Amino acid sequence: MVKLTLEQQTEYVCDFPEGLAPENGAWGRAGCTRFLLQEIDHAALREVLTLAWRNAVEKRGSRKESRRRPSKE
Repeated sequence: MVKLTLEQQTEYVCDFPEGLAPENGAWGRAGCTRFLLQEIDHAALREVLTLAWRNAVEKRGSRKESRRRPSKE
């Protein structure tokens, strides 16, 4: 399973319907995307995994920024 934005999920599921599918219920509506290793080619899988990783890094970076205390000047 990888976590994508809804836009990314829609695009990739349309491009690779045999290898990617939204998870069921609220998880799928939140961007959780199931992939089937037997049905997706390595280049597409690499692309989706990289995209999910970048999303996570960006989200983590924005959380760190919001937790910083303002400097006292």
